[in-house]
Amino acid sequence: MGSGPWRPTEEADRLRLEQEIEEPYAGDPLPATRVLTLRLIRDDSDVCRAVLLPDTDARQLLAALEQALGSAVLLELHVRRTTRPAPQRRPGPRKRGRGGPSGIGISGAGGYSCGSGSGCGGGGGG
Repeated sequence: MGSGPWRPTEEADRLRLEQEIEEPYAGDPLPATRVLTLRLIRDDSDVCRAVLLPDTDARQLLAALEQALGSAVLLELHVRRTTRPAPQRRPGPRKRGRGGPSGIGISGAGGYSCGSGSGCGGGGGG
């Protein structure tokens, strides 16, 4: 490394600032999320990639980079906005063919079933 100022033209063809925003679906109680990534690119390959702090202002950062770097490196801002998918409704509980409508009838069984001949009734496999 030299003792002079950093020279980005030796490292990258361009800097790409990527902002991905995920908006909430209608009725979603959670706020929008945002991920801001700075990529240094040379010959269409990443040289370096950094995920920035969530409160970083993309436009301010881009302006500061333009001021600091001038025309030495091409600067790009890519914004991708999507809507968070709403959760799918789950169908009601399925009736299983054994043990009656409430499973094997043991409260707190934790998903275990009784082996055959154990006297628990229902004859679940296990």
